[in-house]
Amino acid sequence: MATIIYRKSVNPVSKTNAAIRRHARRKAEATRRELVTSRIDKALGQKPERRKALNRIELAFKRKRAPRINFGLLAKFREKINRFAEMYDMIKRLNHRIWYSKPKTEYGITARARQACTSRFVH
Repeated sequence: MATIIYRKSVNPVSKTNAAIRRHARRKAEATRRELVTSRIDKALGQKPERRKALNRIELAFKRKRAPRINFGLLAKFREKINRFAEMYDMIKRLNHRIWYSKPKTEYGITARARQACTSRFVH
């Protein structure tokens, strides 16, 4: 009879998904990058930069704004834009059709057949 021995796995199964692995990878890259910059600053005799964490509002104001719409350009392509918007709406409506009829009873679709009755008397 064979004896089963349980040991630690060489590659344990980790319960992580892609997002957790991606965040871990980016965190490791960031620490490596910080280490390299600190070594360069140390070699050059500079003090490393201390960056203050910005809050949500400060980050929003720091972002670049999108350029304003050029109304002359918009008027030039208005017909084309409207045509594509109508086509998109039509395709969206066509894709959301119900391609089957729902069953009328709670049991779903059932097969119906007639049974042929023969009245033979066995003598």
